[in-house]
Amino acid sequence: GLIVRCDQRLDAMMGQEMAGQRVGKHMPADEHRRFAACIASTAKEVHDTPVELVRSRLEALDGHVFDVELFIADLRFACASDNVQGGLAGFLIGIRLAYLTEDSSDGHQDDEMWGDQTPNSRAEASGPRLSEENVARLDEDVSDSDSDSPAPPVRSLCARSLPETLRSAPLPDPQLHICSRPELEAAIAGDAALAAFPRVPCLELRDTLLRAVALMLDHAAGGALLCVADAKAFRHVFDSGAPGRPTAQTCDQGYMTDRLRGTHISESLFAAAFREFTQHSDNDRWPFDHADERARGRPKDGAFLLSTGGYRIKCAAKLLGLAPAATWANMGTKHAAALACAWEVPGCFVFIRSDGGARHVVVRHSDTLRVYRLYEDAE
Repeated sequence: GLIVRCDQRLDAMMGQEMAGQRVGKHMPADEHRRFAACIASTAKEVHDTPVELVRSRLEALDGHVFDVELFIADLRFACASDNVQGGLAGFLIGIRLAYLTEDSSDGHQDDEMWGDQTPNSRAEASGPRLSEENVARLDEDVSDSDSDSPAPPVRSLCARSLPETLRSAPLPDPQLHICSRPELEAAIAGDAALAAFPRVPCLELRDTLLRAVALMLDHAAGGALLCVADAKAFRHVFDSGAPGRPTAQTCDQGYMTDRLRGTHISESLFAAAFREFTQHSDNDRWPFDHADERARGRPKDGAFLLSTGGYRIKCAAKLLGLAPAATWANMGTKHAAALACAWEVPGCFVFIRSDGGARHVVVRHSDTLRVYRLYEDAE
């Protein structure tokens, strides 16, 4: 019988296009005979169960042999009422990769593969199974069996299905640039151009951004996320109150937000608090013996949201519900949040420091996210 239609993952597993080929030609000879016997037994009777499960082996183009489980559904009876010409509707076969125990001999594996099995014996006979499931539709003709010798009886097995692997959403990559601290500061001040870095006409915003650079490079002791934008832009994105919309929630019950109330980014108190917040411990929490009782045991996590005037809007904030806008390779959730915030909040400048010390600035320029990696001294 020929494979009429199949999933591309079967082609990838076998190393060749499988549509139009015979299943039996890709099985060892003894497995081909047993598979043909299974199809023959399915053809002779209408089973109470709609799907039969058997184990077999498939040989790829490169010679690698896969242990597989075949879920065989006979569609001829199900489609008999629609098949007015009396032709065969064929079989629908699902394929799942499986492993047998390593210490089993070939003969013992065959017995386990095709004989009766209790739930306990099935658990002993099979190891962990891969969950990639490939579906092949074929019109199976059992007349090409190349042996008249009787085959062992084929019995259906019960198996537990595993979920398929989730696929990552296709997202664009941000444009990456490398610059020194003086180059970034010159671009913010408007003294020099820097790879599509947005112009900053507002003097107050310039001052806040320059102080944010100093905060991240001179005072941050660990991973940090600092977002600067107009307060109205933050409220527009995070304060809608509508279900399903993005929101910013403090993870420390408002401790850092209260502590920095009315404190400008230029003040030494702000820098000291920021440095203390970014000094991460083993559990990323404030010490239980901290001098400020309000801080004890609270998480040191989340983003700092600053207005263009340099005052905190919210601190230690979890940015929830932002749709991913790009894929930043080899970076974690903090960097993903930085991309999403820069994309969603109009006019937002996002400063991020990784736990390893790398510093970046993320901005949105038209329909492109641009990431500027900072190094301390010009090379």
